Amino acid sequence: RQALEAFHSEHSHLVLPRRYLVPESSSYPEMWHGVDLAGTVYNMQWWQKHVKQRPDRVNELNQLGFVWERLQPEWNLIL
Repeated sequence: RQALEAFHSEHSHLVLPRRYLVPESSSYPEMWHGVDLAGTVYNMQWWQKHVKQRPDRVNELNQLGFVWERLQPEWNLIL
């Protein structure tokens, strides 16, 4: 969540590019430096672990303007 909040603070949106390597900046948590943010966030395992059963997280992401549609093709495979 902190990395997404930092991205939002920097860019004023949460439309993540397909590949976004988190910069080594004090704006981002150190553990995220060099990590592909979109590749991690849009990974279904990450989603199931960190968001699926957490309506509070869904609400937080909605408030930041998170773009859910990028997950749709993967959801279609699961459904």
